[in-house]
Amino acid sequence: MGYFDAEYFGENENCTLDDLDGIPLPAEPTGLIGSLPYYFTSQTELERLFSTLGIEYRRDDFANYSSEYTKVLFEIIAQATYEVKAILNKLYDDVDLSQSIWIRRRATIIGCYLFSIRRGNDSQYFNEYLDALEDFNNLLTGKLYLEELPSGAATRVGFYNVATDNRHPAQSVRVDALSSSDLIGVKFTQWYRPYLWL
Repeated sequence: MGYFDAEYFGENENCTLDDLDGIPLPAEPTGLIGSLPYYFTSQTELERLFSTLGIEYRRDDFANYSSEYTKVLFEIIAQATYEVKAILNKLYDDVDLSQSIWIRRRATIIGCYLFSIRRGNDSQYFNEYLDALEDFNNLLTGKLYLEELPSGAATRVGFYNVATDNRHPAQSVRVDALSSSDLIGVKFTQWYRPYLWL
């Protein structure tokens, strides 16, 4: 169960979604837009949370030998991954995201939510879905911190010592270059007011 159709997934017809956790995919099903090098959830993780029968019931409108049957699962996994990437790729790399248990758990919750609303069913993981999105936003803004996720942003604390330079009467308060840690974008600490001499 869960094996890809060779027509859609290339020559490796014995490759399962579980084998693809955190590693590049060999191919992409036709009819899908875009390509993902890493996926943040899997069939096993979805079934562990939603149960095997829960996943089966949400796609039983296709016969289990149909390529569409597998394609539905693939699209849900891809959509859950895109939801995570849309928020966290500003600071974090796909490799690190795919290897984080914390991220994978929330991507699995998103996938189960997407499965639960398929074919107009009532949503079952809506509150958990909103909590996952809030967790991602808190991680992005620095309210949450995961030490296993190296960030692409500079998180070093900077300090600035202010000095008064009377050579510039309009902008006399400036950052002292010799005793400060960083001068990027903070040379002037006062807002410039036009027509200050009037």
